[in-house]
Amino acid sequence: MLRWSVAGVTDCGSVRKTNEDSFFISPDKRVFAVGDGMGGSGRGEQAAAMTMAAIEGLWRERPPSSDIDEVKSWMVEAISRANKSVWQANLEHSHPSGSTVVVAIPFLDGRIAISHVGDSRAYRIRGERAELLTSDHTVLNEMIKAGKITAEQVQHTSCGKKLLLRAIGHVETVDVEQQDFQLQPKDTILLCTDGLSYELDDEEIAANGRMEDPAVACENLLRSAIDNGASDNVTVIAFHCFEAD
Repeated sequence: MLRWSVAGVTDCGSVRKTNEDSFFISPDKRVFAVGDGMGGSGRGEQAAAMTMAAIEGLWRERPPSSDIDEVKSWMVEAISRANKSVWQANLEHSHPSGSTVVVAIPFLDGRIAISHVGDSRAYRIRGERAELLTSDHTVLNEMIKAGKITAEQVQHTSCGKKLLLRAIGHVETVDVEQQDFQLQPKDTILLCTDGLSYELDDEEIAANGRMEDPAVACENLLRSAIDNGASDNVTVIAFHCFEAD
């Protein structure tokens, strides 16, 4: 039977004066979520907080079951509630806000369900390799998938990297992307905002995140991002899987 330990950290980074990121770890250590707000004048911070509050609210009202299909429906409901909250708040303000979100729910049988909107990411660290599990909803990523830009060109451009095609609160009904994966003992799963993934490549993420203690992994990743400049807020949740005795 698979078990896990979890930790999270968030920081303004090296440049920003405020932190518009937010994260949630449910008290039963079953539901994990990260959000990256946008909008300025405190509106991004509010959007990310509202997104996490909606997820927490559904967890307190009705925690997810152990059925994979029901869990995926639960995640869509949680994210849809978040989207509705931010969308309605935007109708009352002249300055719109929004948030990304990535949610993960692991199972004792070794599976994990992941849902996301935007460019906050999920990674799986297995051995010495970090594998990206999500696909950014950005202009740049769509250009890559369409073959309009090469991997080499990506290294030398910032165009479209942070221009989102999907975000919480930007449209009345949001499209949620979902996946599920099989886990193994000693795997580490990371959820993070682009403040981390923008600063660190996959090798750096693996080197700093492959720790059995998730709190150490989070601090290592945060420190490495700050050492690299951390031009944005940085948020990461790490949970490490192990076989129960």
